[in-house]
Amino acid sequence: MNNCSPSEEEIIELQNILRNHPIDPDFDPNALEYDCKDLNKLNQMAAHLAYDVLKNLGRLPDGVE
Repeated sequence: MNNCSPSEEEIIELQNILRNHPIDPDFDPNALEYDCKDLNKLNQMAAHLAYDVLKNLGRLPDGVE
């Protein structure tokens, strides 16, 4: 079994992504069509992925649920 845990530095980086790019509830991370040049959409995709990882680790930043 592969146990791949993020380092403390990586966790801090993921937390900063969430702090700098709060999740937009209207954004659908499962939509298949996105303009890869739209920085806001890319940031939202990163924020959703960071949220999922941090939630699974129990390491969401303060104020994020």
